[in-house]
Amino acid sequence: HAQLEVLEQLFLDAAMKALWNGYEDFPVDLSVSFPLEEITLSYLASLRPGMVLRSSWPAAEDIPLSTGDVFLASVSFEPVGPCLGVRLSGFAPRPVPVVRRPARIAEAGEQESAPQTLDTLDDLWLSLSVCVGTVQVPAAEILRWAIGDTIPLDRPVNAQVKVLLKERIVASGNLVLVEGLYAVQLTEIAPRSRRLPSC
Repeated sequence: HAQLEVLEQLFLDAAMKALWNGYEDFPVDLSVSFPLEEITLSYLASLRPGMVLRSSWPAAEDIPLSTGDVFLASVSFEPVGPCLGVRLSGFAPRPVPVVRRPARIAEAGEQESAPQTLDTLDDLWLSLSVCVGTVQVPAAEILRWAIGDTIPLDRPVNAQVKVLLKERIVASGNLVLVEGLYAVQLTEIAPRSRRLPSC
């Protein structure tokens, strides 16, 4: 009975290895991104160059490296020649609070407007994120990662970052610091007809 279990395990190990051999070169798309503060649909429609979108992410803390919605590692920025890169610092995710833009306070003498319904969608809250950079690597490379490894991203050090709504680019800008938090100063707003997937 014990010999049968050993043979079964050897067979399973061999089958898994054969299965994995077909996927070790499978390309995996990775991105370095973090959430910005939530904004309303009407605020999104009013975005202009020069505006600053803040995050709740402290610049002193590492940021996530992910594939899709799957967290892979915490990273810090590390230049790699002319490209921006990241250095792996840990494999445990950091929870981030959602921060909403404070509601506008009525000016003195201004009448309060009636509460708005979702018929206009103006007060629908949207979750934005900023994509700092991306890279595509084989699946096998990810399994060999260790803390301290450096991964070059596919962007120059001083390139602009992309502001995303889900996977659609809505704006681009420069990564800046506001009161110790990461923020994006917008330089270009994507036309609605040309908002593209991915970053």
